[in-house]
Amino acid sequence: MFNPKFAGHPSPVRVPLTPLVAALLLLLPPFASARAAVTPTSPPDQSAILRQARELLQEAENEPAAARQAANLLAPLADPAPRSAEVALLLAEAWYRAADPDADIEKSYPFFEKAGHYARLALKIDPQQWSGHYWLGLSELRKAQKVGGLRAYLITRRAIEELEEVSANRPGYDFGGAPRVLCHLYRVAPSWTPFGDIDKSIAYGKQAVRVAPDYARNHFYLALAYLKANNKAAAVAQLRKVLELLPNPLVGEARRQLRSLGETAQ
Repeated sequence: MFNPKFAGHPSPVRVPLTPLVAALLLLLPPFASARAAVTPTSPPDQSAILRQARELLQEAENEPAAARQAANLLAPLADPAPRSAEVALLLAEAWYRAADPDADIEKSYPFFEKAGHYARLALKIDPQQWSGHYWLGLSELRKAQKVGGLRAYLITRRAIEELEEVSANRPGYDFGGAPRVLCHLYRVAPSWTPFGDIDKSIAYGKQAVRVAPDYARNHFYLALAYLKANNKAAAVAQLRKVLELLPNPLVGEARRQLRSLGETAQ
C-alpha cells in the first residue's frame, strides 16, 4: 500500500530507491488512547474488541480513520505488551493502514515503526503468522524510504525477502497483497538496480490477479507492468477489467490510461 496499499503517492527525492516505496500508504497520527476508557475494575472484553477491530479494518483501505479507531480500540490489549499474535498482527495492520497519503515520511515514520514493532512481536509469538511477514515487509520499505543511501538498499532487500516469502506461502493475504506489492516494486525500481525487473513485475502481477481476481488494484498494477513492457493489448485488457470491478477508487485513473492509449473509456 504500495497505495499497497500501494498507489502512486509522491515522495521526496533521496536516492534512486525511493520510488520503490513512494506509493505506500502513509500513517496518520493516532487518536487519543482508548486506554482511559478501561478501568482496572472493568477489564476489556477481548473477544468483542478483536471483533470490532477486524470490522473497522475491513473499511480501512478507503477510510483511514477506521484504522485509527482500530488501533485505539486495541491499545488496552497491548498494555504493556500484546500476549497473543492476533492482537499484535491487528495492531501492525492498524498502524500501517491509518494513512494520510500526503503526509511527509519524517512525520509518518514513527507510526510505520510501530507497525514494524508489532509485526515483529507477532512473529516472535508465532513465527508461522504469514501476515506478520507481510506487515513487516511493508514497514521495512517505509524505513528504506526514510533512511536512503546504502542502508535503503539493504533494507529494501530484506523487505523483498519478507514479501517473497508471503507470496510463496500465503499469496492471497490482503487480496494478493504480497505479489501486488512486488509487482509494483519491480516495475518502478530503476532497471540498473537489482530490483528493476519488468519480467518479475509481470509474473507477480499475474499471481496477484490469479489469487484475487476481483480486486481492482491487482489488475491496475499488472496493466502498468504490461505498459512498461510495451504490451499494449494486454495492458488494455487489464485496464478494462478495472472498469468492470465497480466500485473502486481506480476507475478514473484507468479511464485516463485508456484514453492516453487511444482507447475508448466507457
